[in-house]
Amino acid sequence: MGRTTIQRAIREGKLSAAIQPNGSKGIDTSEMVRAFGEPCIDAGNNPVRDAGINPGGANQIHVDTEDVSQLDTAKTVAALQAQIDLLKTQLNDAHDRELWFRRQLDDVQRLLPAPAANPPSPRPAPVGKVRAWILLAALAAALAFAGWHFRAVIVSALAS
Repeated sequence: MGRTTIQRAIREGKLSAAIQPNGSKGIDTSEMVRAFGEPCIDAGNNPVRDAGINPGGANQIHVDTEDVSQLDTAKTVAALQAQIDLLKTQLNDAHDRELWFRRQLDDVQRLLPAPAANPPSPRPAPVGKVRAWILLAALAAALAFAGWHFRAVIVSALAS
């Protein structure tokens, strides 16, 4: 039975809706049975309509109210079980993704070189060419001065 059927029955006055204690509109179960008749259940536990018509003119449906609550409970359990299965699938997918990322990380770490045990010490800055030439000129000047100062000793050593 569809929502529009119930709304049409309320508009036509065949069914009455009442205000519930929480302030919402509702239809009492006995009012549904009065307007549409008793529901019945086929072998597959699905509600079906009888071909017979009740005195009010609506199709008569036969359903034991205990079976209806069990049917609703079974539908609820089936919906919750489907949701649990979906969540389990999503959890397994997330676990598989995490394992894939971990394998990728391990592969990248294996490709990287191992860090050095002792980091290389910084080398002293090389002596510039200008500085080397200045030192060489200073050495030559020192030798020249020493040679001039000991000129007499050097000449006498060479003369002998």
